Parts: sequence; C-alpha cells; structure tokens
Amino acid sequence: MGAGVLGSLRAGGLLLWVLLGTPIPWGHPTMGVSTTPRGSPSPHPGVPPPQGSLCPSPAAAPRRRLVRVKVVRRKVVKKKVLKKRPKAPAKDVAAPQEPSCPPLGLESLRVQDSQLRASSHKRYGLGAHRGRLNIQSGLYDGDFYDGGWCAGQEDAGQWLEVDARGLTNFTGVITQGLNSIWTYDWVTSYKVQVSNDTYTWHPCRNGTEEAVFPGNKDPETPVLNVLPEPVVGRYLRINPQTWFPNGTICLRAEVLGCPLPGACPARPLPSPSDCLDFRHHNYKEMRKLMKRVSDECPDITRVYSIGKSYLGLKMYVMEISDNPGQHEVGEPEFRYVAGMHGNEVLGRELLLNLMEYLCREFRAGNPRVVQLVTETRIHLLPSMNPDGYETAYKLVGPRCRQMGMGWDGMAWGHPGWYRMWMRWAHPGCSDGWEWGDRDAQASAGGCG
Repeated sequence: MGAGVLGSLRAGGLLLWVLLGTPIPWGHPTMGVSTTPRGSPSPHPGVPPPQGSLCPSPAAAPRRRLVRVKVVRRKVVKKKVLKKRPKAPAKDVAAPQEPSCPPLGLESLRVQDSQLRASSHKRYGLGAHRGRLNIQSGLYDGDFYDGGWCAGQEDAGQWLEVDARGLTNFTGVITQGLNSIWTYDWVTSYKVQVSNDTYTWHPCRNGTEEAVFPGNKDPETPVLNVLPEPVVGRYLRINPQTWFPNGTICLRAEVLGCPLPGACPARPLPSPSDCLDFRHHNYKEMRKLMKRVSDECPDITRVYSIGKSYLGLKMYVMEISDNPGQHEVGEPEFRYVAGMHGNEVLGRELLLNLMEYLCREFRAGNPRVVQLVTETRIHLLPSMNPDGYETAYKLVGPRCRQMGMGWDGMAWGHPGWYRMWMRWAHPGCSDGWEWGDRDAQASAGGCG
C-alpha cells in the first residue's frame, strides 16, 4: 500500500482500521477521501478539491495515525419465565361425584338382621340377612351361612329392603355378587326405591326417567353408584332388573345415607334396657300386666277367660285385633298357647312381653305391627296350666333341687307321680282344647 501499511482488526463486532506510515494519497479507495495538498492540481479534472484536508502536508504537521472505530450496539432481550397455571376442567365435563354420607352399617353389622327383608329367598342360608357387603360363604355348597342374598324367583319384581329406622338422606348404593366357590351369580343392573311406610314406594329418578344403575361384572368387585339426587325416606329397596345370564339373582350390598337432623331416633329392638317388663310373673302379677296392656290399648285389645283350672284359677286370653271381639269373614286368626306344663316359665314371659310389644308398637305407628294387627285376629293364652305354675313356684326349694328337676320332671320320671299330677294339674286343659275347637282359629302355636 505504498509507504503505509493498512491493517484490519475485527473483535467483538468492532471494525478497526489502522493506518500506519506515511499518509495515504487522498482519493485512495481505502480512505475514500482525497489527500492532495492545497494548491496542487486536482488529480481528477472537473472535480473540485475538498475544502480542508483531513491529512495536512508533511511539512505542516507530523505524521498521524487515523483510527476509525465503528461501534455496534447489541440489544439484549431478557427472557421472561412464565409460570404454567393448572388447567381448569372443562365446563361440559362433570367431575366424578363423591358420596357425602357414610355407610349405614350392613357390612359392619350395625344394621341388624331384623332391619333386612327380601321379596323371597332360595333358602335360609341365602336370606336377606346375608345380603351384606363383603360377607363370606361357608366351605360347603348349601352352607347354612352362605355368601349373600339370592332371590327365590327370577323376575324383575324381586327386591332387598333395608330399614334405616328413621328418616334418612340416602346418597348411594354399593353392590357385589354372591361369594361362592361353586356358582357365579351377580346382578348387572338394578333400580332403587324409597318409602316411609313400606306401602307407597317412590323410584329414584334421573331427571324425568326412572334411574337404572349399572351393577356388577364379577362376583367380588364392589361397584358404587351415587344417586343422581339424594332421596329421603326410612326404607330403601334394591330392585334387580338384569343379572348374569348363567346365574341367578344374588347380591351383597351396602347403603350410604345420613340421618336427617331432628328426625325421630330409631327405636331399638327389645332388649333388657327396654321398658318391657322382663321378669317372672306369678298368676296375680300376670293378671295385672294383662289389665295394664288392655288399658293402654283399649281399641285393639280384649281380655276374656276360656274357663277355670282344677283349682279354680281363670285361664285368661288376650285378643289383639283392629276389631276385638268380632269375627270377620276372611280374616285369618291365630292363637299362641304357653304354660301347658307348669314349670315351663319362659313361654308365659314371652307372650306377656309380646302383648306389651304389639300394643306399644301399634301406638307408635310401626308399619309392620299395624299391618299385622289390622289384618290378623290374634289370641294369646300365656298360661294354660296356672295350677302347675303356682305349685312349681311354691316347690322351688330343697326337694326340687335335690331331685335336680322341676315338677314336670318328677311327673315324667315317676309313673305314680305322673298319674297323680295329671289328675289335678291338667283338668283345666280340656277347656283349652274346647276353646280352640269352638273358636276355630286358623292356626295355632305352642310356647312351652
């Protein structure tokens, strides 16, 4: 480049031109400007010289270095980190419903056997009391305690009923098939119905249609169905609609529900804590109890005598019916007799408690008892042999304890005692047999 040296340096986007040595002639393509001294003829005719040279003559100034720096600015963009928000579920996709009420207690046995009923059953071991979630069967086919409830018929009219013993907000049902190593039985679809009195039943609806719930696909897997809308009632029925084609109607179940606030508490089953008079009653106490029950329920009870015993004690009968004292054509009649043998005391107490129970449950509106009283004429004879009871009561002492048996035991163990005992302890029984023939009750039962 003549006397000068041109160097090019590039670093970090900077263009650096360095001119070394003598000035580069003006107009050199490297400079792009003319270096012709003032007053000299222009090397390019017709082109006026520049006014004021950037590089004066050597005589006027020493040599200089011309540095041209080009600065390139870079724009730094900071990245923004956006946090992802969880996606909200689509409005048209309904989230799975969760039951808000706990199980009533079929599986835990909090629901007792007496609270379970069914339209029919194959046998006792497959009765309604076995229709509990996760209940297990015995080892043998036809075991007395089998693994579920099985209907006695195969039609869509079969049902398993649960009594919650109070108004309950039902929210769901869990079902299983029959637990068995011998057969495969389960329900594939069912309906749900509720009632307050077991007479009028209301189906569970899905909008305007009666809801049909999917059932099981195998015997063991529990299937939960949440009701479209909670329903309120005391009784709930599971009504199978379809079942495994190679099996029959069998299921185990659990019901989900919450007792309503302020609802009447459930009445417990008869137990020693109840107000029933659980104790032994002699003849005088028996008459007082029967009179007290008759005074409590005068509209459905009547006390009458069928005759006298050998010792002159009256044999009292309690009639329980919606029309006591009247024989209604077509209405079945039933009599229960207890105390045919003098020392068989349990039968007397059972019938006395039955009188109390029927009276109080009828007044409380128990639908089963109301139906029983209004559709049946019931006769209860708590002591058919009052003489034998009083004699045995007095003989509870050293002699009976020594022989290790009651009055009847002495009679049956010793023929002489038996003949004497029949002469004085059972003469009044003939009045009982005549009473049964005269009133012609449809059926009868003995209670010791």
